[in-house]
Amino acid sequence: MPEASDQNLEAATHAIRAAADHPETLSEYVALLERACRDHPDSAEFAYRLAAELQSSAPTRALELARRTIDHEHDNPGTLINAGEILCSAGDVDGALLAAKRAYLLVDTEPIHEAAGSLMYLYGVIAGRRGMTAEMLECFEAAFDWDPTHRTFGFMLATVLRVDGDEERAQRAAQRALQGRPGDARLTEFLAERT
Repeated sequence: MPEASDQNLEAATHAIRAAADHPETLSEYVALLERACRDHPDSAEFAYRLAAELQSSAPTRALELARRTIDHEHDNPGTLINAGEILCSAGDVDGALLAAKRAYLLVDTEPIHEAAGSLMYLYGVIAGRRGMTAEMLECFEAAFDWDPTHRTFGFMLATVLRVDGDEERAQRAAQRALQGRPGDARLTEFLAERT
């Protein structure tokens, strides 16, 4: 029989996931997450979800929660990748790299893992933050090859190619991305803005 603390964590996890799908108000959802983080300080999922919600309104707290996520996540590479994106967006490239490395150890255990594209994308973002454009492009291309229907991968690859001065490859990447996401407004607009 599960212990009471395990049952409480399971109930809290169910409540958080349900609220994420149908939040009555953002403030109620954030309050629920705050309570869950307080009651379950070792939960990486709760820490990540709260960090994601607080990025704009409380960036310092969001960073602390993203770092906590990395400390406590041992099973879900997606949670580590998401925490890494929060850290990288806030300028903590070393923290993002740590998240990526830990996610890699989890992704590397399976030959084909659903988080592999997102992990390559995070490595690309990190490379971009470090001014390593060639590595960023390589990672974005790998992420896009992994999942050509992902909302961000193709668009970001095309954008970086355009900024890098390779309009022909940028157009091809955007057209390929549009095949995976027919009617996507960002991609359609991108293709119309030929430089």
